[in-house]
Amino acid sequence: MTFPIQSLSESIILENGALEFDQNEMIVTTGNDRFVYDLEEYNPIQFIYTDVNEDPYAHLSEPIAAEEIETAALGKDLELQVRAWNTMYANPHELAEIINRVMAKMEITEDNEMLASVYANHFFEKGILTENVIEKYRSLIN
Repeated sequence: MTFPIQSLSESIILENGALEFDQNEMIVTTGNDRFVYDLEEYNPIQFIYTDVNEDPYAHLSEPIAAEEIETAALGKDLELQVRAWNTMYANPHELAEIINRVMAKMEITEDNEMLASVYANHFFEKGILTENVIEKYRSLIN
């Protein structure tokens, strides 16, 4: 028998019943029927599986074209920001000129100070930062 899930909270409300978890029991009610399963004997997690290993964050590692990095890194779209910074982080020598422009323009705030520190230190260690960018981030570079 299959029952579509209608909502999910403390219990799972099914189209024609409910699925509840109580201590070591799973209780399924459908219409006038009530079924109780001991979770030590019957573990429903064994029936939830997939043979597809999918990284839900893989799209954030997709590189951005060099000509779009500066706009994306300094823009408002968080997904594009992450992709731009990931692209720069992975290719510091190839993108040194863009990185220095972005870091020079970036406003350091309380919200992004830790992120700025991580990137400033990474790019400093790679030896690609210009003197004016090093000076701007001096207090964040270890």
